[in-house]
Order: sequence, then C-alpha cells, then structure tokens
Amino acid sequence: MCVANAEDIEDLGEIKDCIPEPEPEESECADGISDAAKTCLIPEVSVEAFGGGGGNGSGQSQFLPGPSNSVYAQLIADIDTAVAAYQAREAWAVEYFGGMIFTDAWPDVSALIEPQVIARVPFSAQNQVAILAALSGYEISPDTLQAFFLRWNTSMQAWGEGA
Repeated sequence: MCVANAEDIEDLGEIKDCIPEPEPEESECADGISDAAKTCLIPEVSVEAFGGGGGNGSGQSQFLPGPSNSVYAQLIADIDTAVAAYQAREAWAVEYFGGMIFTDAWPDVSALIEPQVIARVPFSAQNQVAILAALSGYEISPDTLQAFFLRWNTSMQAWGEGA
C-alpha cells in the first residue's frame, strides 16, 4: 500500500516503498458523487457577486458553502481530496511503469518487479530473463518490458550518480 499515517512514518522515504497502482474504479464513482453533491447541496454563485473575477463579465462561478450546508461542503472536500490522492497515485504509477498498469497482466507484473522497485535497484540480466519468461503469453509484449527495464536501470544508474 502506498499510503500511511504521517505519525507512523519515521523517514518520509518510507512512503515510497510500494508499487503505485492505477486509480480504482470506485474513485470515478466518488468523483460523480462529489459533482452531484455540489450541484444539489451547495448553491452556485457568481464570483463577481463576491468581488472576484475582476468585474470583467467572465461569467465565472464557484460553489460557496453557507452555514446550513457546511457539513456537506466538508464531505465534498474530503471526497475531492481522496479522488485527487488516487489520481496522483495513478500519475506516479504511469510515470514509473507507463501503460503496463492498465493491462490485465498488471497484478502479475507488479508482483514480479516489486522487489527491485522497492529496493530501488536495477534489474539484472537474470531478473529480466526470469520476468520475461514468467510473463510469456501475457498481453504485455517483451519489447514493452525491455523498454521498462532499460528505463528503470538507466534511472537507477543516474540516481546512483546523484543526477
């Protein structure tokens, strides 16, 4: 898991000791709930009505909670924060692994690459051969995996050299 309570982490580097995953499908539902709640529970008002927007007639509006719906506003903010966290985690995963995270084979790929990723070490030739053999017949092509190994190993080399 890629999240932890701040008080449980002695070294902030610990939070990265995981394999980031794609955004769960439930996050899309939560985002929809937030949008619906904003529409139903918090009035939309013109930014210009409150001195915003510079009076330029931009027609911009925003949702402003009033005293009677501040609890709903907090719930919406909490949902939006959770969705943003999942989106950030997915962006991190895409940065590391590219489109591999969106394949049906990802759970198996993730399990095979996890030791090197968490240890932040290059994939040896032996590791690469073993992983390629284990994943033969999967929808991820050997070329895609080789490109990942090359990128990862190059990044680990650069990191080791202080770049």
